[in-house]
Amino acid sequence: MTIDTQTVETASMRFDILKAALCDGTTRLGRLSFAGRATVETPTYIAVTSRGAIPHLTPDNVSKHMNVGGVYMALEDFIERPQAYSKRTPPLYQTPTTQKHTTRLHAFTATPSSITTILSPRRLPAVPSPLGNTSKAISVFTSTGFQPLTIVEYISAAQTLQPDIVIPPSDLTHNDITPNSKRALRMAERTDEWIVDWFASAPATSSTFAPILPIPYSVQWEYVARLAEDYLPTGQLSGLALYDMDVLPDLLSFQPTLGPLPRLVLSNPQTPHQLLRQISLGADVFALPFVNTLSDAGLALTFAFPRPQQQNSPRASSSP
Repeated sequence: MTIDTQTVETASMRFDILKAALCDGTTRLGRLSFAGRATVETPTYIAVTSRGAIPHLTPDNVSKHMNVGGVYMALEDFIERPQAYSKRTPPLYQTPTTQKHTTRLHAFTATPSSITTILSPRRLPAVPSPLGNTSKAISVFTSTGFQPLTIVEYISAAQTLQPDIVIPPSDLTHNDITPNSKRALRMAERTDEWIVDWFASAPATSSTFAPILPIPYSVQWEYVARLAEDYLPTGQLSGLALYDMDVLPDLLSFQPTLGPLPRLVLSNPQTPHQLLRQISLGADVFALPFVNTLSDAGLALTFAFPRPQQQNSPRASSSP
């Protein structure tokens, strides 16, 4: 692994910071490359898929008309187990690769080979589970209901599917309620335990973007320190997946060696203004679920930068 203040390079990924920020935690420009995929300029966005497809778009139109940095896919979209076939192997794992689609994930979803794939256990945004996670498994929501997904099963899935970016499991609540101190500590401890299991068997062909939890840095500092001290020097850690950008300033203050890594933001911004705030804080790649919501409602967004100047309308004169 090669890493300095401008470049991060692993076996399958290269990230170049083209224009460094004046200080950590501010906007930066970069270029993100994966073997066999199109190079993307950052900041950029990724499309959030539904069962492997970008809503309202066919794969050929994605290739012809979209300039998207990657696609976010959730394993829970593909691993339903009907009661009548509880032992059935999900078809995703049995899909053969082709010369055009060199990974099972690309082949099963018909994703163009030039597009980067990102695999996570859960959708974005995820449906909160009434069951909660356990010490050995997370609760996922499939088309046949909630079911446990063990850490070992997820590692095996990542090895089989070979996504370009894979996000290890983390103990998230997936709701808007701020966890109390006891729950937040358990989130950090479980995620720390799972990351050890993950890197012991992580797929060599995928780039691992470690999750940074949406809790104060002071609660998860041991976990973050492990990432910086144990897995960054070995080249196993390729990037960060942040669920709350507000954690970034403290993280960079105490672990500056993580600063050059590419940052994938999964905080689910609700408006374009919140998105611009993420960019101003140093986001490199971000997911935009609200675009799918607007598309479902029949709305389209346009973007112009810098802001167009508005001509002031003449004010009505009033007689004294």
